[in-house]
Amino acid sequence: MKQNVLRRLCLLLTVIMIVCPAMIWISGADVSAAYSMCPMCGGTGHRSITIMQTQTIGYNSVTGMPQTIMVPYTSSYPCSSCGGSGRIYSYSGSSSSSSSSSSSYSSSSSADDSVKYGTVIDATQGVVSSECGPNLLDGKTETKFNVLATSAYIIWKAPKMLRVTSYSVTTANDTSIYTGRNPKTWELYGSNKKLSRNDKGWKKIHSVKNDKKLKPVDFKKYTYKLKKIAKPYQYYKLEIKSNKGADCTQLSEFRLKGKTVTVNKTTLSVAKKKGAKLTLKWKKVKGATGYQVQYSTSSKFKNSKKEDLKGASKISKTIKNINAGKTYYVRVRAYKKVNGGTVYSGWSAKRKLT
Repeated sequence: MKQNVLRRLCLLLTVIMIVCPAMIWISGADVSAAYSMCPMCGGTGHRSITIMQTQTIGYNSVTGMPQTIMVPYTSSYPCSSCGGSGRIYSYSGSSSSSSSSSSSYSSSSSADDSVKYGTVIDATQGVVSSECGPNLLDGKTETKFNVLATSAYIIWKAPKMLRVTSYSVTTANDTSIYTGRNPKTWELYGSNKKLSRNDKGWKKIHSVKNDKKLKPVDFKKYTYKLKKIAKPYQYYKLEIKSNKGADCTQLSEFRLKGKTVTVNKTTLSVAKKKGAKLTLKWKKVKGATGYQVQYSTSSKFKNSKKEDLKGASKISKTIKNINAGKTYYVRVRAYKKVNGGTVYSGWSAKRKLT
């Protein structure tokens, strides 16, 4: 009898030991769904590298010189992608998306994606959330864009329309360890419209095939000059077609250089309100192809209305049917059409009309 009880007790304990950890694991997966196994180390938290070393096996009896052979030597080190934890944080908050090297994210110009040298619209997903597309344009070499693939892309809007003359790329922090992560073949495109990756409107600005310039050196900046100045664009796409042999592709910085396209500000010379009518005049701006008037009952131009005036000679505007009993704020700016895009000046000083 006692033996049967002991057997049943042992069986119950065995079931508890098997089932409970599984339940905890499942529960943990639900709670921490934003984390997944690190694809770089397979969840082990460490990686290894094998190099060939020279080993002496004896000496030549005639010459007295040592006889050597090349033997493999493997060393282990903590995984830099997950910090030795074996887990990484994914963009979408699910383990399935973080393991896919071909996935990407789209942004509507959120604060997280707007950095020093542009606003990232779309890019290949980073190995971890801290190695995403905006790092490539933030002006900081200590951050990097690192993807788990031999190719990658990034699309962004530059702060101003630019005629590119050259650009620079800067290698990342551990390029000397992971020597094949530098890009090998890539293409740079421009547009003055917001396009998706595979849209036909992109215009090729520059390309590099089988690059020999980028070296496996950490934080090294390399400059590539265009044969001729590119047409002005504000949207850009970098397509990295292949890297130099690693399972990841990375860079810390990408910087466009060239001549910005700008328009001078104008000044309101006349701004009057009479009854339900606004009368406005402003100074002509050289090179402008039109002007835009903005007016609102809010000093911060909330819920404002805009009037576009096409033509360089359009330097006045009468706005009718406004609320006669309200105070209005008005301002104006110049613009010009360039290569299928529009470049705006800054706004003139606002005028308060009562």
